[in-house]
Amino acid sequence: MRHWDALKDRLAQDKQLQDKVRDWTCDADTCSFSIESVGRVTLRIVDREPDKTVKFGADNLPVAFNLWIQLKENAAGETLMKITLKADLPFMLKTMLGGKLQQGIVQMGEMLARVL
Repeated sequence: MRHWDALKDRLAQDKQLQDKVRDWTCDADTCSFSIESVGRVTLRIVDREPDKTVKFGADNLPVAFNLWIQLKENAAGETLMKITLKADLPFMLKTMLGGKLQQGIVQMGEMLARVL
């Protein structure tokens, strides 16, 4: 997750996110940041398979949350990435936030692809 520190620079360039995501810090197993109207959130690696899968949990969220990043070599020098988010959201929140969460996951994938 130390490489995720480079995402801080990308966030600073995104005018929509720069006021919503702040105080970004990362170390080998955690990444913490503050989100407007949510507070401080910490993503923590809970399981990893080198060169294959990283599973995350989150601290300080009002809902159960898991995130997986799966990597698969497609060809020499080419890797496919799949990001999966599981959040136990109430129905009303799911209908309100579902599209935004999907968009956020896509943006996360794009930023990770550029940085890593």
